Amino acid sequence: MFILVWLALAVVAVLLPACRICIKAGYPSWAGVFALVPVLNVLLLWFVAFAEWPLERRLAVLQASPRQGT
Repeated sequence: MFILVWLALAVVAVLLPACRICIKAGYPSWAGVFALVPVLNVLLLWFVAFAEWPLERRLAVLQASPRQGT
């Protein structure tokens, strides 16, 4: 029983931050689930670290658009 409680806490301790990071980067929250899969967790880290985030793309579009009223 104690092992199941510890396992559930470990899953929550990994899953919540991973989902939050994916949301802040502009990816869907379910992508954080990959942090629980042994090989996919490393791939997720590399992808989030080196991919162009959707938020970066949106910022580039906003910066490139002409400003109204100036």
